Amino acid sequence: MNKDGLLEDDGRVIAMREPSESWKANVFWGLLFGLLLLLPPLFADADTPGWKKYGSMLAGLAWMVFMGRSAIQNRGRFVRCDDKSIVVSQPFGSLTIPLHEVRKATRRDVRQKLREVEEFGLSRREKFERMDTMAPIVIYCLYNARDEKLLELDRNMQPPGEMQRFLKRMEKLTGKSISDE
Repeated sequence: MNKDGLLEDDGRVIAMREPSESWKANVFWGLLFGLLLLLPPLFADADTPGWKKYGSMLAGLAWMVFMGRSAIQNRGRFVRCDDKSIVVSQPFGSLTIPLHEVRKATRRDVRQKLREVEEFGLSRREKFERMDTMAPIVIYCLYNARDEKLLELDRNMQPPGEMQRFLKRMEKLTGKSISDE
């Protein structure tokens, strides 16, 4: 460990996976909203137009399929970083990023961006009085020389020690500390 509490980068392969909360959240929200769209048409009157019934049912099924696909992709997402590239293996496609393309790494608090949108038009006093109990949602983004986003990773990638090594490697690679967006 160094003075910042981060593990030194020893050049070994870094292997990480998505946190389990990621895919579980997709399953929960997929079922919740999917069933909310699916169930009401089943209890509708006989004289309800078919397009209303079947439209809602199709929307519910489409939502559950979309969220199920996201859950499968998050559950199977695996990131491996060696001395030459970052390989993201996941169902429905994989991605290889050569390390020489990575030019910038940033930290983005998605929750803060959402808070700014919610507080648009509020006075300072109203902003101060609002109670926000949601934890930060932090995403690390990697960019190339043209400032195109190459990869986004959740701060909670598992195991935590590997994520710290990965961030340290990205700082060493880019020559800059990870900045906030």
